[in-house]
Amino acid sequence: MWFVFAVIFAVLPTIARFLQDLTQKSHRSPGLFELASRADLYIVCMGLTATAIGQALMRTEGKMPGALTFWSVFNIVMLALVTFLAAGTDQQGVDTHALGVQSLILLIVTLVSTGFSTYLCELEAAP
Repeated sequence: MWFVFAVIFAVLPTIARFLQDLTQKSHRSPGLFELASRADLYIVCMGLTATAIGQALMRTEGKMPGALTFWSVFNIVMLALVTFLAAGTDQQGVDTHALGVQSLILLIVTLVSTGFSTYLCELEAAP
């Protein structure tokens, strides 16, 4: 459920924009990294990590298990890193290929870290 509602809906605007671009007469198919560089994946990463941090803080009632503490701290570091990197994406002279590679790698890392964090929260909430 987390993957469908958090991840899929987070990247849906990017998919919609790509599909809209397909209808343009002057459309040329961008490469994967160029598409990723236009996708605002840093913002997706920030939303996913902020949600995972909030979920961990709400579910644990003050005492966090060790694994959840690790993933929460990791998510906080990721949030800081991605926020820092997102601030420079609209500057002139940015290499779109490098930006696309970076944002895809960070999205994958974010999906792993927030996925583990969400899973651990759900285990904690289970009776």
